[in-house]
Amino acid sequence: MPRYHFHIVDGRQLSDPKGIELANDEAAKSHALELASFFSRLEEQTGERYEQVKVVSDGGNELFRLNVPKAPTDEIAKARSFGDAEPKRAAGGSQAQQPSDD
Repeated sequence: MPRYHFHIVDGRQLSDPKGIELANDEAAKSHALELASFFSRLEEQTGERYEQVKVVSDGGNELFRLNVPKAPTDEIAKARSFGDAEPKRAAGGSQAQQPSDD
């Protein structure tokens, strides 16, 4: 099985010298998505920002990069916990209107 290395980029590179054996590139993408999600949640908890997960083959070739999504703001996180799709806007803020069925 091929070995993949998952380097973390946050202004500098945090290298993964050991790597992990996975079945193929699709499995590596799936693992990278899990890592990106983990680092997004970590940012929410610690405030540390991680920008990308860089996936490299055992031979040193960069295969792809995934951006780590920004952690949601407190307002969005609170709104989601109450089942809202988006936070409510303050008075005077613009809000998209839904088309009517008239």
